Amino acid sequence: MVVILSTVLLLPIQATYEFVLGYVDAFSVSSLPIIFVVFVPMCYSGQGLLDASEVVGLQVYAREWLCETPASRRVCTIVMLRASRPARITCRGFGAMGLPLCKSVLKSWFSYLNTLVKFSTKTASELV
Repeated sequence: MVVILSTVLLLPIQATYEFVLGYVDAFSVSSLPIIFVVFVPMCYSGQGLLDASEVVGLQVYAREWLCETPASRRVCTIVMLRASRPARITCRGFGAMGLPLCKSVLKSWFSYLNTLVKFSTKTASELV
């Protein structure tokens, strides 16, 4: 998972950097949208899982589970205990996949791209 996410983030930044500098080829054009086609949907899926897992415990608690059989009450109790910790998709080095991670990664991604562009224009102006 770490390798996939690293690749999904590094290839588009290289392609975007080349695109901004005017080096447009088929590789850069095809690599550019990878972050929005792969990474952003993964973050939305992780956020959906987190939100849905929080709702499970609340839905079980809201039922009339106190009027059920003892075995059914035990199952409801176990479900509520398990749902007290939300389910997450995590990745080492990135954290829990969700919208906060998506926001911070995209912010860092654009900041890194901006730094690359500034560095390349500064280097080009020093050469002239």
